[in-house]
Amino acid sequence: MSESAAAAPAPGDIVWVDFSPTLGTEQDGRRPALVLSDHSYNDLSGRALVAPITSRTRGWPFEVPLTAQSGLAGVVLVDQVRIVDWRARHAKIAGAVSPAVLDEAAAKLAALIGRR
Repeated sequence: MSESAAAAPAPGDIVWVDFSPTLGTEQDGRRPALVLSDHSYNDLSGRALVAPITSRTRGWPFEVPLTAQSGLAGVVLVDQVRIVDWRARHAKIAGAVSPAVLDEAAAKLAALIGRR
């Protein structure tokens, strides 16, 4: 198991994480991602539910645009959520989104799994 001195990420944090390896149309490579899971889960398990962020906007229904506050331009791809071992993947916290962006991402995730 890899060790990391980093603190566990919290919901709304933007972390840089390596998504490789992947298959098919999954987002890959080292990229920013939005943390969606609860801090206590992330801390206890060493894992986090994250949604990758891309600079390529396509207008798809499960994209959440980032605000200027986040310091990144682009969209959160809620339909590409993934559990990652943030310690082993050496995730680094790089900022955070506004509560409104986190709420929109959570609402779109609920819609994606049929829990409107």
